[in-house]
Amino acid sequence: MKDGWTDRLWIAIQEDGRSDRAISLEAGLGANYLGQTRKRESSPVSDKLNAILDVLGESAAIFVMTGVRITPEGIRAINAISNVPEHLRENAMSLLLALSDESSLPEDLISKAQQISDPEEAQAKPEKP
Repeated sequence: MKDGWTDRLWIAIQEDGRSDRAISLEAGLGANYLGQTRKRESSPVSDKLNAILDVLGESAAIFVMTGVRITPEGIRAINAISNVPEHLRENAMSLLLALSDESSLPEDLISKAQQISDPEEAQAKPEKP
């Protein structure tokens, strides 16, 4: 885990919006666990940290452990590319990088991508001549 994880844990808990008590209870810990840990300025032990991160969710867990902010969509993208057969990963990555700069893509490729992601909306839009 990257240094500073304890500070990031408290940030993630604050951003979550639930109280220390609510998170502690949902994690299956004592109601005052997070409050007491914060007051003692200590860190949760690994099994309790895992329970807390499970409650906070994947995005918060990645932030706490690495310092990297990632959206649920970003996690979906990572999972998707991880499932691409190894011999096709470089091509998939090139496609994703090209898609990240929509201005450099041909209009017909953008149209096809929109049809794949939302076929109903694509049908509602007339094709350009």
